[in-house]
Amino acid sequence: MTHDDPEKSGTKDDEGARYPAPGVSSPPEARPDPDAKKTPRPEPVPTDLPDPLTLPQHDGEEDTAG
Repeated sequence: MTHDDPEKSGTKDDEGARYPAPGVSSPPEARPDPDAKKTPRPEPVPTDLPDPLTLPQHDGEEDTAG
């Protein structure tokens, strides 16, 4: 993509640099609520997860072909 005006497109020195738009800050959910009476509870840990998968154990002996 090319721009006609080099002032608007920036220079090669800042190529890839990204800046937030003026007036944009963190979304409200990313900032703590200053009026909150208590801290938010952590989400509950699910208890219905399946057992984790395990890899077969290697017995330490060298593998030999046939």
